[in-house]
Amino acid sequence: MPKVDSILQTSGEAKYTDDLPVVPGSVYGSYVTSTQAYADIDSIDASSALAMPGVLGIVTAADIAGVNNCETLPVPPSLHEEVFASKTVFWYGQVIAMVVAESWLQARDAAAAVIVKYKNVRKPLLTIDDAIAAKSFYPPPYVPAGPYTVGNVQTAFDRADVVFTGTINTGSQYHFHLESQATIVEPNEGGYLTVHTSCQVCVSPETLAHVLHSIAC
Repeated sequence: MPKVDSILQTSGEAKYTDDLPVVPGSVYGSYVTSTQAYADIDSIDASSALAMPGVLGIVTAADIAGVNNCETLPVPPSLHEEVFASKTVFWYGQVIAMVVAESWLQARDAAAAVIVKYKNVRKPLLTIDDAIAAKSFYPPPYVPAGPYTVGNVQTAFDRADVVFTGTINTGSQYHFHLESQATIVEPNEGGYLTVHTSCQVCVSPETLAHVLHSIAC
């Protein structure tokens, strides 16, 4: 059964965020991302980037007045996902800052010119076995702590005709995105913002408003 909007998407007829016109005078942002997988941020030097043509400024965790968290579900602070990494990066490519400029190309080039120095660089955990050996586990964030047992597991195994044991490993999987990631934000009267954003999940307006309010307040 074909996806309902597959014809629109694959034909190019579907309108994505990156296809929308921007209002005159818009500025553009480009991310500064981490080049280490697990390390502490020592310093951020944006002097060269700020001296480049068209660059208007840089935004870091220090500029967020509210809670530096983009997690949309109600999770404890220990599981918050930072909008901009403030002290430690936990994966390669984590967002550290955003350079703002008069054009997208200027913002992209300036972001590449920002120098981030690291300290306390640790070896990343790349496999399940690495995580188990380091006792690095994710706690269940959205449900009460388990464990949960349904039925008698041992009895079920004892009654089974065949029991297979072993380990299966699979490689990485990569999504093929039909939509480039972009966001257009327009300020409106009364201090409100209209946000057009690329998204693969359904986020309610109330949830998005909560996130923006937490960051801005």
